[in-house]
Amino acid sequence: MLDIRAMTQTVRLVQQMNKRPSVVLTFCPPSGAEVEQARKIVVQLGADLSPVDVHLRKAFSRAQQEGLTAQEYEPTGKAA
Repeated sequence: MLDIRAMTQTVRLVQQMNKRPSVVLTFCPPSGAEVEQARKIVVQLGADLSPVDVHLRKAFSRAQQEGLTAQEYEPTGKAA
């Protein structure tokens, strides 16, 4: 997942502009407690939280190395 500390500063900046921040968690591990912990932090910060997370899949990094999208690299894979 991306850096929660950096997101905290961004959420506060958006709130200072009298806007409602929204967060989509990305690069989430497929298992483990990290995602649930991050969700709790986002809610505590007062941001809207997407019900959908973007999980980290090997196809993302492998496709990037080839200059492709995950859909192009592995069209029938879970990352597609």
